[in-house]
Amino acid sequence: MATVRQFTFLKRKPGLTVEDFTSAWGNGHASRLLANETFWSSAAGYRQNRVLPAIAEFTPEPLWDGVVQIELADKTSAPDLIRYDPFARNAGLEEEDFVDPEQMVQFVAEAKVVLDGPARGIKILSLPRRKAGLSPAEFSRHYREVHGALVARNEAFKKYANRYVQHHARPETVKATAGFVPYDGISEFWFDSLDHAWAAWAAPSYMAELRADEKNFVGSPPSHRLLVEEVLFPRL
Repeated sequence: MATVRQFTFLKRKPGLTVEDFTSAWGNGHASRLLANETFWSSAAGYRQNRVLPAIAEFTPEPLWDGVVQIELADKTSAPDLIRYDPFARNAGLEEEDFVDPEQMVQFVAEAKVVLDGPARGIKILSLPRRKAGLSPAEFSRHYREVHGALVARNEAFKKYANRYVQHHARPETVKATAGFVPYDGISEFWFDSLDHAWAAWAAPSYMAELRADEKNFVGSPPSHRLLVEEVLFPRL
């Protein structure tokens, strides 16, 4: 059975500092959520991806302050996939104290492991949108069958990347703020260091093979990148 995850992209409430957002999200909110049995009726794991500052010429100014990553339980059926709404006002979880509800993207995605190595070092999320004229199914097919195979045999990524996982969005689960074009997937990369990430993306074989293929299925501008700190929370 495919691994299924729910992602929610969070922007901090206007006027709130990054530090205050991270504190509210990672302390009180997480404790209340993880003590909620309704949440665990469909979740098997909970991670916070805390977005780190931009790095010149590598990661742009981030659009988001955090990305929620929920591992859904195997027993979860299609009608239950969006059971947990992080903006529900009746959940008693107080998201409105630190999250901007006017900026949000959420979807469920199926994971495909392409490079099956350790989740070690630094984590980078790349957020592709499909090329104009492609259906979600066409995008996902190329992403999985063509691009994934190219990454798996690319010399630079085999040398420098520890792990690469594709997440294919289920279009029927997408929620997005009005006017925002949602993502069609998430590419998750792990490297031992930022230097290794630089080396992979700067390699001639990346430009000749992978960057060239991205133009066949990824829209313009290129995918937004986020450097994140992953925090795994155990069930209380």
